[in-house]
Order: sequence, then C-alpha cells, then structure tokens
Amino acid sequence: NCFCVVSTNPWKTKGVSVQGRSSSAMYMPNRNSSTGIRLVRMGRPAPIKITPMEWGAVAAFCKILVAVAIGLPLVVYFAQDSLIFYRQPVSESRRAEIAQRYPAVREVFLKSDDGVRLQAWHAQAPESALLVLYFGGNAEETSWMLDELHNAPNVSWLIVSYRGYGLSEGSPGEAALASDALQWFDYAMNLPQADAKRIHVFGRSLG
Repeated sequence: NCFCVVSTNPWKTKGVSVQGRSSSAMYMPNRNSSTGIRLVRMGRPAPIKITPMEWGAVAAFCKILVAVAIGLPLVVYFAQDSLIFYRQPVSESRRAEIAQRYPAVREVFLKSDDGVRLQAWHAQAPESALLVLYFGGNAEETSWMLDELHNAPNVSWLIVSYRGYGLSEGSPGEAALASDALQWFDYAMNLPQADAKRIHVFGRSLG
C-alpha cells in the first residue's frame, strides 16, 4: 500500500531520516514515527450482503416511486378542470332574494351546442340601445353585479353564468366556455332593440 505522509519532524525508516513531505514514501507496517503516530495497514472491507427480504423491500419501494411518478401526472391531467375552475352556484335563497330585490331582472336560459342548459341575468334599461355582455372571474358568482347596476344608468346588461356557476348546468372547460360565449353574443344580438354596433363585451379575470 502507498501512503501520503506529511510531517515537519524527521521520520526514520530503516535508519534513514526523511524530512518534509513525500507522496510515495514506503511505510513498513507497525513502524512508529518520531511524532508518536502509528500507521496501520488496513485490509479490504467485508462485502455488504443484502438479504432477500431487503431486496423485496427495495423492489416494493421502487414500484411505489414508479406508480407515483406515472399516476400523479395522470390524476392532475384528468382533474385539471376541477383544479382550475372554482364553481360558484347560486343557492335557492340567493335566487329568491334576487327576484325580490330586482323584479325587473329576468333569468334567461339557452341550450348550448352540446345540450347544456346555460343561464344569465338580463337587466333591460328603459329605451337603452347599449348592452353590456358581462363575463365574470373564476371564483365569481356574477349575480353580485346586479347590486352595482345603479352605477351605470341607462345601460342594459346580460350577466352570464358559466357552466357550473350560478344557475347554469354542466362542467366548465376552456373550449366549452369559449363556445358558450359566442352563443351568448348571438343571443344578445337577437334581443329586442339590440344594436350590434352597441354591444360591449366586459370580461373580468377569467372573463
């Protein structure tokens, strides 16, 4: 075996004094240095033996890692809509409150291209040709906008509820919401006194 020896004191090996540093000095086993340090030649370590039970535990752990690595992305992929969209349905008590406080506001419904029943709130201002089509935020139940309509007098509103929001049925998704928005625009264009040049689309956050 070769040892790297660093010393400021002389070493004596077979009567020969070695001063300073040597990177390839031959050292004899059980030889003492003048520094009082005893160097011992080490043998090879014994091989590590793994029992069949331990191999089984390692294999089971690896299977769990593989299952998590494959399964977690699949779960996120198939559940992405429920993770992205925070649905806000309208309770019956809130619905009754809206009907009582805003008798002029109508609940309007249409059927989407894929057969889902969609709902919106329509507030028609007297003799108004200006219509705002409102699309709310992700975690927004849009009926709260009815409380703010007095800030925009002489303006008509069509306040949309996304799929799974308000009184609309179904489940939200990117393609479905885009298709529904186009249908609501077509609906707005066919309203009485509607002027295509005076329909304004107002989107907040997700909208």
